[in-house]
Amino acid sequence: RHIKTRKALRELPEVSDLEFILDHVLLSKEDKMIIRMIYLEGRDIGYISDTLGFSTSVIKTRHRKALSKIDVVMRKYF
Repeated sequence: RHIKTRKALRELPEVSDLEFILDHVLLSKEDKMIIRMIYLEGRDIGYISDTLGFSTSVIKTRHRKALSKIDVVMRKYF
């Protein structure tokens, strides 16, 4: 699930494209950090979990929910 969205995020040509998407999607500050850490910094779930102080299952759930919201924005603008 969300394979196309993940691939599209990884293939965005500019950092500003990701920032545009994040500006147009309703996500918490932490969820935006998760997306940036995965797609801009290339961090893994374990690293993000340790950094933000959430369990890996919470990070995975928040990532999956964020992708659902991002998918709607990407369909509209990209």
